[in-house]
Amino acid sequence: MTDEHFSVSPIDLGAAIIRNPLAVSADTSLIEAINQLYGSHPSQIRPEHSASTPQNAKTSQNLSPSNSAILVLENRQVLGILTERDIVNLISQGSNLEGQIIRQVMTQPVITVQESELTDLFSALSLLQGHHIRHLPLIDEHNKLSGLITFESLRQIVRPLELLRLRVADEIMNRKVACAPLELSILEIAQRMATQNLSALVIVDGSPPADRDSSTPIETPLGIVTERDLVKFQALTQNSEQTQAQTIMSQPLLTIRPEISLWEIQKLMEQHGTRRVVVTGQSGELLGMVTQQDLLQALNPLDLYNLAEVLEKRVVRLEAQNIQLLQDRTIQLEQQAKQERLLSELTNQIRSSLSLQTMLDTTVTKLRQVLDCDRVNIWQFAPDWSSIAVAESTLSTLSLLGERISDLFIPPTSASNSTDASGDIRVINDLTQADISEAHRDWLLHLQAHANISLPLRCGEQAWGWLQVSESQQARQWTTEEVELLRALSAQLAIALQQATTHQQLQTELGIRKQAEEKLRVAEERYRSIYDQATVGFASMNSEKKFQDVNLSFCKMLGYSRQELLSKTPAEVTHPKDRVPTEKSIRRLLSGEVSFVSFEKRCLRKDHSFFWAQADISLMKDQFGQPKYVLAVIQDISDRKQAELALQNLITGTSKTTGKEFFPALVHYIGQALNMDYVLVSELVDDELQVLAY
Repeated sequence: MTDEHFSVSPIDLGAAIIRNPLAVSADTSLIEAINQLYGSHPSQIRPEHSASTPQNAKTSQNLSPSNSAILVLENRQVLGILTERDIVNLISQGSNLEGQIIRQVMTQPVITVQESELTDLFSALSLLQGHHIRHLPLIDEHNKLSGLITFESLRQIVRPLELLRLRVADEIMNRKVACAPLELSILEIAQRMATQNLSALVIVDGSPPADRDSSTPIETPLGIVTERDLVKFQALTQNSEQTQAQTIMSQPLLTIRPEISLWEIQKLMEQHGTRRVVVTGQSGELLGMVTQQDLLQALNPLDLYNLAEVLEKRVVRLEAQNIQLLQDRTIQLEQQAKQERLLSELTNQIRSSLSLQTMLDTTVTKLRQVLDCDRVNIWQFAPDWSSIAVAESTLSTLSLLGERISDLFIPPTSASNSTDASGDIRVINDLTQADISEAHRDWLLHLQAHANISLPLRCGEQAWGWLQVSESQQARQWTTEEVELLRALSAQLAIALQQATTHQQLQTELGIRKQAEEKLRVAEERYRSIYDQATVGFASMNSEKKFQDVNLSFCKMLGYSRQELLSKTPAEVTHPKDRVPTEKSIRRLLSGEVSFVSFEKRCLRKDHSFFWAQADISLMKDQFGQPKYVLAVIQDISDRKQAELALQNLITGTSKTTGKEFFPALVHYIGQALNMDYVLVSELVDDELQVLAY
């Protein structure tokens, strides 16, 4: 339960037991014990009472519940105890702390109790208060130490009790607060605290305030001196006779007003890690003090019993006030549950279909049954923002399906006694009383609608149309539940419309995609047919310089199957003498130096013969301009190369062709070299052409 709720819950006393309290042997020096008591050198001890730096007492080592006493043990049995009060008594006597050991100054014998005898918070409080002690060691059945309980550890386990909230500081504060002036010496303070058995002394200013005429002094608290402050001062071996109280007092003070609750005081103590707070009046005057012991004393069984009676009377009174509210709420919840159940069923039926028209028809049919009205229509906006009735459920013989109207009435301009808080749903309970235009009234009369509700429908973030619910025979007082049902339904319809519309769009896009895929398949088949039946060879290579695709013409040129070529590289089907220039050309392409090269080379067939080929190689890039693959177009030019070689031999005279045979041979070789069907050689004789060969 949170802090803002009242509760009286069982308290786990075990949580208040300090299982590993500070303990030393009897021969430990007093100074060493003090250092262990505070976990640091005395100069670093933080003042106990300060309002300037709140901190969590549970996380601070110096403010742990066991930091005000140290146990003296021998074989885990308790011999004595040393408290801050014991040290203050030594200081008040002017004793030198140096050179003393615990055995000489500890309090003994020590009051202990077996842990099994403590049953609850009140039994622990009773022992502490009855023996006037602040520390209660717990022992087991063998008289060995098992833990320690203090007022502070008990206070820290007290949770948000009703009693602490109902009572205020003014009820329990100590009104007789021990005070001292600023000029009092440290030694005098120690002596006063020792003789009066005080744990703290408030330092006050006794002068009258400037805004008062009375000469009667008002004690204004300036600071506080605690046992810890004295221990720290004396441990630093300073002069206690000449040092005044203002030198060591803790300030500024943590002060509260008398009307603050005990629960708020407990939270302040936990936040600031202190054992006491000072109570002041409106003018800052000292009124009293509240200690953690006072808080715990407020939790006695009699007070809890009285509290139970108060709470019981409060419960009876609240029950009497709430019975009617609960009955009304029950009826309201039953109606709400019925509406939610109907909405859930309607929503499930709407969303069960991906067909837009089926979903609209289901909506109007089920909604008319739920509302028990005469007509439900759904209108959809056209591109020109006119409205078309696309779904209808009615008892009337008049059908509006397919009817188109202008946007004159959408949404209705106003309605008598009828516009919900959001302004989206427009309600007309009685057409005769509605403050609407005559055109709108005439249109509703045409529909025989004496009562009407209209609300917009959206598809995602876009306006899609509107929903109309009508009562034809008489006026009707539409209830809040019916309006809220329509509001909730419109939200579900927006999702369903988005779903159905998206599905419809996806189906359309899927059809278009299938058509495109079919066209692509036909184009790919046509391309593959052209690719494979081409008279020239096609071959593509990847970045690893391996064939990734070849056509049938290229396979026939080389005498390999397609699968055999896909495992080879261009170098493996190139004549050894032409491999270096071929690889150089491909390397230039892949590096991006050029995008096209054309050269002649000899290709090796599977039977190790070769043929001359014209290779035109292009670099194909992706959409980002990066090299994708290399495409080569290979054409067999062996006949041309042979014709060129024969022609060269003919010209150089190395051929055995006679002069009479020269021109016919020349025509034949030119035709082969240039791949031409017709070549004519003639000469001009007496201005006439004479054919020598063709």
